[in-house]
Amino acid sequence: MMEIIKRVMLIIPCEKAQTYCCKAQYGELKWWEAALFKWHIMMCKMCRTFSKKNYKLTEVINKSEVDCFSEKELKELHNKFEKELQS
Repeated sequence: MMEIIKRVMLIIPCEKAQTYCCKAQYGELKWWEAALFKWHIMMCKMCRTFSKKNYKLTEVINKSEVDCFSEKELKELHNKFEKELQS
């Protein structure tokens, strides 16, 4: 019975909804995926919570002023570690 309801209502599994959630943040969803995702999070409290937390995490990361190493700096750091391990 539940399988019939899922097919009729176009409910996607939670794993797929989480993938759609991540894709939605980067504008990578097709229109029909976005519709399925929105329908799913309206019906599923767990995925709705996941989506809210995921958006909040992305927001915090985007607002942070963290400087990352460049590729050159990473290679230099790696080489220093290698030298220290060998001595």
